[in-house]
Amino acid sequence: HDAWLTEQVNLAFEKFDSGKSVFVEHQTAKSRMEERKARIRNRGKQ
Repeated sequence: HDAWLTEQVNLAFEKFDSGKSVFVEHQTAKSRMEERKARIRNRGKQ
């Protein structure tokens, strides 16, 4: 797990350093996560 986490952090910093990252406001991120969770919770309920 530690190796995987280290790799993910390194990839994130590489993306940031290359200028390819996009920052999202906190409230926007929270809203997106709530929408995503709602879609997951509602799978198969239709």
